[in-house]
Amino acid sequence: MINKGFFFFALVSVLLSCKHDSLIEIKATEIDCSTGEVAFVNKIQPIFDANCATASCHNTTDARDGVNLATYSSVIETGGVVVKDAANSELYEVLNETGSKMMPPANSGFSLSNMQKEDIKNWINSGAKNSVCDSIISPSLQCDSLMISFKDDIMPLLAESCVSCHKGSTANGSVWLDNYTDVKIWADNGALLGSIKHEANYSNMPDGSPKWNDCKIAKLANWIKEGALNN
Repeated sequence: MINKGFFFFALVSVLLSCKHDSLIEIKATEIDCSTGEVAFVNKIQPIFDANCATASCHNTTDARDGVNLATYSSVIETGGVVVKDAANSELYEVLNETGSKMMPPANSGFSLSNMQKEDIKNWINSGAKNSVCDSIISPSLQCDSLMISFKDDIMPLLAESCVSCHKGSTANGSVWLDNYTDVKIWADNGALLGSIKHEANYSNMPDGSPKWNDCKIAKLANWIKEGALNN
């Protein structure tokens, strides 16, 4: 005869052992970004990497207040996302709060532009999918390298390719690229662009990853040419 108490205990143990299954990363689906749809990998995750999933905040290690914004799965799992309903998604609501409820906090040194907030809202309302721009689409067709903003253009590029290695107490080569002040230093001395363009006498960056495409390089070069402004 089956011991019902034992069976119940075994069932609970199995369920508990599976509670993190939803955190398994799902491969991003390629979409045509020329339609205006916001891709999580290209636009949303870089925003979180640069402003939220930083040291002592909403990264995998610290996950302040139980919120981890370091990966797609953890964003969906802990960010309070209501699919297709940004207005009732905590992830979006806190971006428009004031006082102690505002995120990022007013004293954190981080802030999101209206365009970045709009991208997050549109991403949630369109289904909050784990999406990435279709690699088949020519970058030149999507490229606008003029009127470049540090907050909206350069920081997302750095967050996507560089910040994971160049932030916090373990920044590679003591090079920090997670804030404007330090990025400005490397932009002004030529090292940032030289490394990204794989020029002689500079370490090729991103380390171990493909060279940036012409569009990304043009954006960085033009931003530096215009004075590397904190805009």
